[in-house]
Amino acid sequence: MEINYKALGERIRKIRKIEGMTQEYLAEKLEISTQHMSNIENASKKPSLALLMDLAELLGVTLDELLADSYPREREGDILYTETEMILERCSAKERRIAMEMLEALVSSMIRNRGKDEEE
Repeated sequence: MEINYKALGERIRKIRKIEGMTQEYLAEKLEISTQHMSNIENASKKPSLALLMDLAELLGVTLDELLADSYPREREGDILYTETEMILERCSAKERRIAMEMLEALVSSMIRNRGKDEEE
């Protein structure tokens, strides 16, 4: 699996803007130049794992959220991923985490209860 750096940069930019942060702010917090931050968002530079971890923390997201476009997806499920992403894009990073925790709890409950409806 290869990292899609273009998608990564776009996702960083999108989350940064949603959170109301500037490239200058992130660069200062990460102790890198504003140009380097711009290069990461434009995919002309590849960030280190340590930098990605710090960036995710500053943006209030997980590494999975930043790298989501690098994971292979099943073709049949793409439309569901797209719809879910569109819904979650309206949320702040904190709200997305809450929504994902709720979704995880719902799915876990459904899995635990599989077959119970049929038994009743």
